[in-house]
Amino acid sequence: MKNKTIAIIGIGSYILSVITSATDLEGNFVYPIALIAISKIVKIIFTILATVRLWKTARYVSIILASSAIILFVLSVIQEVTLPKYGSPIIILLNVTKIIHLLAFFYAIILLWTMAKSMRKILRVLGMVMFYGSGLFMFIFWFQAMTKWLGFLGSLLAVFIAPGLIIFPIIFWIVEKVFPVTYFAIWGLGLLGMLIFGLSSKDLE
Repeated sequence: MKNKTIAIIGIGSYILSVITSATDLEGNFVYPIALIAISKIVKIIFTILATVRLWKTARYVSIILASSAIILFVLSVIQEVTLPKYGSPIIILLNVTKIIHLLAFFYAIILLWTMAKSMRKILRVLGMVMFYGSGLFMFIFWFQAMTKWLGFLGSLLAVFIAPGLIIFPIIFWIVEKVFPVTYFAIWGLGLLGMLIFGLSSKDLE
């Protein structure tokens, strides 16, 4: 099997996992269990294929990709079985592992894809769009929060005062009593865009 084929399987598994992760207002999955199971199986197949294929050329990526997948599985089981006992520490560790696995997942796809020069240029643009787009969404998140808390004055302050990547989420957590997972997810997307931009730019040199 060619590297590009494995990369396509990875992209397909990610798209399928995003689609099947949709839930209703009560937190129940919208799509059938069978489709969700297929999504997970395809992702496992990609992880195994990518780990084996990259073992000689990028062993550290293989190790991070495989180990983070295993840790995610173990933490998910622990979360289901002992959530009342451990609570937040397991959830935080689970979210951190998800970010690490996602970065390794996309990095593996980029390495597997035998890119033409035109494709590298497209990825370079995509990385820039992801990076600046995430910055825009983070500003919108900040603007909405300040407007909600302080009204019109908050809107003015949001324009002239930088939110801070760490300070603002802590303030949001204290005020709203909800951890801003969406904010950090958008931040992670920006970091991924920066990674894609850096890799594709390096290839173009």
